[in-house]
Amino acid sequence: MSIQSSLMPIYERVKPINGAWYSSQNNKKILDLSGQTLNLSLGQPPHEVREAIITEISKNVFFSSRFGSKTSENLANILIDIAPDNICCINHKLTNGSDAVETAIKIGCEMVRSSSIIALPNAWHGETMATLSLSSKLRGKYLGGNLNVTFSNEATIESLIEKINIIKRPSVVVIDPIGFSSGLFGFDNSKNFLPILRKSCQELGHFLIFDEIQSFGGFLEGEFFIYDIFNVESDAIAIGKALGQGFAVSACLYGKDTPELLYNEAEFTHGAQPPACAAAIAGIEYLKKNKSIIKTSLLLWNKLIDILESEFDEASFKRIGFVCSITPKKQEKTHLIFELLLNNGLIVRKGNASKSLMLKAPVVFNEEMFLWSLNVFRKCLNDLKSIKIDITSNYREIFRKENLEKSYVEFFLNHFSGVNINSRSIQEQYEVMLELDKIGIPCPKVYIKDELYIYSYITGISLDEYEIKSPREARSILSQLIDHIMKAHRNDIIIGDRWPGNTIWDGVCVTMIDFDIGYVGRNLSLMAFEHLFALFHHAAIIPKEMDRLKILTPYLHELKDAHENNNLYGIFIEFKKFYNSPRKKSNFTSLPVQIYQDVLHEFSTVICK
Repeated sequence: MSIQSSLMPIYERVKPINGAWYSSQNNKKILDLSGQTLNLSLGQPPHEVREAIITEISKNVFFSSRFGSKTSENLANILIDIAPDNICCINHKLTNGSDAVETAIKIGCEMVRSSSIIALPNAWHGETMATLSLSSKLRGKYLGGNLNVTFSNEATIESLIEKINIIKRPSVVVIDPIGFSSGLFGFDNSKNFLPILRKSCQELGHFLIFDEIQSFGGFLEGEFFIYDIFNVESDAIAIGKALGQGFAVSACLYGKDTPELLYNEAEFTHGAQPPACAAAIAGIEYLKKNKSIIKTSLLLWNKLIDILESEFDEASFKRIGFVCSITPKKQEKTHLIFELLLNNGLIVRKGNASKSLMLKAPVVFNEEMFLWSLNVFRKCLNDLKSIKIDITSNYREIFRKENLEKSYVEFFLNHFSGVNINSRSIQEQYEVMLELDKIGIPCPKVYIKDELYIYSYITGISLDEYEIKSPREARSILSQLIDHIMKAHRNDIIIGDRWPGNTIWDGVCVTMIDFDIGYVGRNLSLMAFEHLFALFHHAAIIPKEMDRLKILTPYLHELKDAHENNNLYGIFIEFKKFYNSPRKKSNFTSLPVQIYQDVLHEFSTVICK
């Protein structure tokens, strides 16, 4: 298959019936409470929207922004008309939420004359280089931009307020006001703290961006903007997703005193094209005309959530408008409930680092949807009671085992001054995994059950037992591995013992396991050693005939750039002495000495220059 593996569908295709109703390939009825990945506030668009698109596309398909179109101008005027009073300018020559947030960031950085950004951890604002920088769980530094991003200590509005009051230099502050990626802040929390956030930003000169992509489109009790619910303004607003009713259009809205960007600084080829603008206009008009229906729908939706909250006391509920998060107290139940719902005809999403079930109902939620949702939830929750969750089938206990690798590693480390072995306790292993998970490095999920530390089973195969099939696969493995190690080091975490047997590969993602062996010493030396150790041992499992040196060269330059001043050369010389020594020990995991010596030679071509 030529499609990028991460973009391949993971569920069977569904067939649209109408609105939020679908059917499976075997004609089983399904209700979508996820808005097709959170994009559709009406489900598949109603006939009014479809007719507007067909009419427009029969006349106009594409215009350069140098010429524009009447439909594009109409959408701009409509959006400004419904926006908060302080908003008077718009750039909708954009196609998706990432474009909109990045455009707002560009404007904000021009305004404060700084590339300093303050954001929440665990939030998600898009997939451009700039917006990826706003993710505290970004895999590697090369995927993000050159922004100076500071994260608040917690994923809460209160914590963000604390952080912006510490940073006195005017900066750009970015927040999703409902906190969707964090499992929702909750209505009262947003109501109480967003005004304080706004006031603090104004007093300190920070430029406040509301990323309203998750909430625009009627999800806020039928209203359009956060301002309509909480009476809180921002300096810029990003909207997308539901705006286009399934068509590619987004927008950045801002005030009159905000500096404007120049042509070609935020102007995307397929942004603001007539068919998408027609879809957006028709969608907005539909929402305006059907406010009474939406209000009735909201009553039904809240009735459903009230019932579920009363009947499922083993979870916490948060809601705002047509959006709800359900977070089971026992995290292992989240995926099980998700699968039960899906198998019984209800599509929801997982969010909040897979801790929560995220529901986003169509704003035309009717009696049929209410009864269907209630019956499916009740059936699944009843089925859940009868399922004995065998934690040992998917999780295993962390324990201090006799590590056959340990004596070999100890012998190996005796050759390196300043690097010593640390046999981690169960608690220390637990803490390492929590720290890695916190910054987005894939590793087993850890729970405490009946005073036992247990961690999740990881699907895949350890790389010491795997045969790498292509240069592309080798690069994918090395990129993820080294990105994770360097990210851990940027957060002052030494992972320890990163040989291929502690790396799980599922064909797409690298996951780290087994943290019982750590290192002790001066951090900069440990980081250089760990980076070199991991790259060296994973390089050794790449077949030489794949032109291994060509594959390794950029990673070797990266290694040298990162640690040249941290005695990398001296550490590498010790590697050479160890693997060239006739007294070198080996164990059951060791590769033939010639492979190690070949890899040493390849490393020398860069490190020793």
